Amino acid sequence: MARPLSPKINANQLSKALGVSKQAVLQSKLVQRLPDGEIDIPATMTMAQLREQTERESYRKEKALADLREMEAEEKRGELIQMAVVKQEWERHAATIRDALLAAPDRVAQQAGKEPQQVRIIREGMMAEIRKLLTELAGTVGPEPQTA
Repeated sequence: MARPLSPKINANQLSKALGVSKQAVLQSKLVQRLPDGEIDIPATMTMAQLREQTERESYRKEKALADLREMEAEEKRGELIQMAVVKQEWERHAATIRDALLAAPDRVAQQAGKEPQQVRIIREGMMAEIRKLLTELAGTVGPEPQTA
């Protein structure tokens, strides 16, 4: 079991005892300070508890930085793409497909015949089918609907 430190210690002494920077000691939310600026060790915690907490904080920070560096490397290699870029490209392609589909009935109707009634029937039928298809597709793209 770890021995408690003397009741008072300064940040330099504590940082040396823990093997961490003075800045880490000063920034720790666990360190209880006395009015004279010294650290009240009994009120703070035992040496082992403080070392353990400091090591956990250091590990979390190092892991987060390593994860960030890895993501940056993956992005540079083209293995990782930002979601905003993917979304923007998908929306652009979807709009192109929608516009092409909605223009198709007019092109087909013009080729189908010269009778206005026949052209109108073909155009309206195709337009209804394409709108139905687009509506169905719109319902399958994006996040799942949330239920209450």
